[in-house]
Amino acid sequence: MINHVCNFDYHTTNSELALKVYREAGIKNTFLFPFGVDLSFVAAEVKHSSEYEADVICLGHAKNRPERQELMGYLAEKFKVKVYGNGWQLPNAKPVRGYQMLQASRYGRIHINFAPTRAGYTNVKCGVFESIASGAVLCTQEFKEMEKYFEYGAEIIGFNSKEELSQQQEKV
Repeated sequence: MINHVCNFDYHTTNSELALKVYREAGIKNTFLFPFGVDLSFVAAEVKHSSEYEADVICLGHAKNRPERQELMGYLAEKFKVKVYGNGWQLPNAKPVRGYQMLQASRYGRIHINFAPTRAGYTNVKCGVFESIASGAVLCTQEFKEMEKYFEYGAEIIGFNSKEELSQQQEKV
């Protein structure tokens, strides 16, 4: 998986875990690349569309991700939920990109971020910064690396179970 990295003069990652793995493998050309959100994303004027209004959204794929299906299905029993990406079992799920992604981001009041990757790692993802830039309330599983960027309880909502997240949602 990482054998190709040595072919580059300069390689970056935004994952502290990946950087650690590279270092342990003797790879020295990889550096931590900071997160950011393009100003055009933040400043974009986005036309209102009621089709994207939701209490809770998730922007991400759900194919072969039963934990995502379960949590978003549970929330859909209590809130107006919309999911965007491939593989969702919830009604009206669809992939969005470009302008539609901006609309979905702006008109979803609360964004759910799933920290685990497909490979089973837990790390901060670019989408958390896009959620904050959209003006949404971010909810994510609690894990140490996220605390380098946000304060749980003050800036973002952390959770460890679907029941805990549902209780947090009711307070927002």
